[in-house]
Amino acid sequence: MRCIQKCPLSLAIALALTSQSLYAQQLDTFTVTGTTTTAAGASQSGLKMDADWRQVPQSVSQIERVAFEQRGAVKLDDALRGIPGINRALGEGARDHFSIRGYDALNDLYRNGLRDGGSAQAYRSLQNIERIDVVKGAAGALYGRGSAGGLINLVTKKADGERVRELDLSAGSFNQHGLALDVGDQLSSQVNGRLNMEYRSADSFVDHVEGDTLFIAPSLRFELSERSQLDLDLEYLNQSQTPYRGVPSVDGKPVNVDSSTYYGGLSDYQDNESVRANLALTQQLTPAMQWRNSVYYSRVEMEQSATRNKSVADGLLNRSVVAFAFDPQVDAGLQSELSWQLNSKHQLLFGAELAHMERTSTSTGASAPTTDLLNPVSVSYPQPVLAANRTNSINSYALYGQDLIQLSSQLSLLAGARYDHINTRQSAASGAKLTTSEGKLSPRLGLSYAISPQTSLYTSWGRSYQLPYGGIYSSATKAAMLETSLSEIGVKAELLENRLQLGASLFQLDRESPQTDAMQQVIDIARDRHEGVELEAHAQLTPQWQLSAGYTWLDARNRDSGMQPNDVPEHTLSLWNSYEPAQDWTLAGGLYYVSERFAGNNQQVKQDSYQLVDLMASYETGPHRVQLNINNLLDEDYTLGATGGGSGLHQIGYGAPRSANLSYRLSF
Repeated sequence: MRCIQKCPLSLAIALALTSQSLYAQQLDTFTVTGTTTTAAGASQSGLKMDADWRQVPQSVSQIERVAFEQRGAVKLDDALRGIPGINRALGEGARDHFSIRGYDALNDLYRNGLRDGGSAQAYRSLQNIERIDVVKGAAGALYGRGSAGGLINLVTKKADGERVRELDLSAGSFNQHGLALDVGDQLSSQVNGRLNMEYRSADSFVDHVEGDTLFIAPSLRFELSERSQLDLDLEYLNQSQTPYRGVPSVDGKPVNVDSSTYYGGLSDYQDNESVRANLALTQQLTPAMQWRNSVYYSRVEMEQSATRNKSVADGLLNRSVVAFAFDPQVDAGLQSELSWQLNSKHQLLFGAELAHMERTSTSTGASAPTTDLLNPVSVSYPQPVLAANRTNSINSYALYGQDLIQLSSQLSLLAGARYDHINTRQSAASGAKLTTSEGKLSPRLGLSYAISPQTSLYTSWGRSYQLPYGGIYSSATKAAMLETSLSEIGVKAELLENRLQLGASLFQLDRESPQTDAMQQVIDIARDRHEGVELEAHAQLTPQWQLSAGYTWLDARNRDSGMQPNDVPEHTLSLWNSYEPAQDWTLAGGLYYVSERFAGNNQQVKQDSYQLVDLMASYETGPHRVQLNINNLLDEDYTLGATGGGSGLHQIGYGAPRSANLSYRLSF
């Protein structure tokens, strides 16, 4: 790998090997809290089985709830900020949108290990999220079709019988205010219940942009016997959001206007209503064998009408208004997994999955009035009438297996593979139909070697396949699946009685994107390579002082043109300090740096680097907790990202200026 010469791993390995001797005499015994990677969390998302974190031959980052609450996270974007390998995108200013290791991950969010496609056009609530795991690299051997860069798994709160009574109130800049509730308890000797609710409303730093969210998530756990339990999780989301598609560009730079400038229409809107249900039966068949069966269903109805910036000429901005809707989108699936500790040397996993997605789309478009480039005027436009467009469906089944083999006291081997058979069908309003049917095998191999009881080295290789456009749209020219290969080496260490955790990985991802003809025959292949280094550290420096840090160097390019993809920085750096000067007080602050990026395809528009400084102070006494967050303390003027593809040339989103949020929690 070329990046081995540029960014050797020797420094990180040396740090892991020498840290214990350097610091062992300085620290007392205590446990790291906050943003950590624990053995249970990392192995469950990375391997879907219980194993020591150091045996997972893959990079997995984990964000515990206490960490993103401390940072005042309101959206998933806030919670994931600073995680190595994660980059933000504009997402039309109306949805969660990320890339992982430089590859788009819009359709690669999971909830408790199950695909969360029904929330792809919304901002997800964090109210019932207990933990967030980011699995890096091609994960097809366990999860099937998905991003080349990895996936994000949201682990929800459970009705575990623990008594919970929490009421949260918050208010902040841009007329933000929120109310949240989390209550849970034993309802009977065999039934536990929990209810999470959230209402949040806010304007924006951008003129005329606003949104509100109502989220309700009840859950029940039935203790059927000493060895079996049934979890029922329900979610309801009703969200209204003004889409924000950013600003246009001139001469290869975003236009120089105030970040509050709005180029959309006063009639722009997005309405999203969804329901999701998940039923999971877990049975401990024997002390060494567990069987888990899950079934999920989601339905979303979404409608958006938004003004789009098209082109600039003679000081004027040409615009259009585009409306589209999911009417509806339905996702459903069944997953069955058997974990088996066969003996001291073999830990097995067998799984099967059936999945279905169907989206009925309506859309239309019209011209919008031109406006002055530097002083846009926002008015209401007549809303275009939606017309039938197409129906897309995906039906798939999969079988997969994995064996974690203990070859010796120091060496373990991971071998796994997943076979997916996927059928897609698109029926256009014109009567035209397009179908594809393909089966693919995604293998994975990994080795982990414990060079000491605290430190291990690993290497892994894997291959996975992705549907073009995530399967939500089909095209005769994109009828073949994308293929991604991963090579990775790394080091993991838990030192000083788990007070210091270090992780470093060196990776190379190669993706092939076939172009097909009308007969679905491959006529050309686009190739790109993303290679880089990720470093992550979490430490309890003293009983009162915690530190988390992350760094990513990423060289991502198309192998034919040499061009970098949109919204992918070469360098990102994050640092977060948390200090308790007194028993009831916590002070924290952090730095987040992102290097320059491009937008609009072919490096047409340069987005400058930026750095954000955030601060937090909290005071807790008895059942009361008050917290103040100040974000972007230095009031940095920056762009956070653009819409995908060529449309990003004139749809580049500014990031939020300095803001504050005050929250109060009552535990009762």
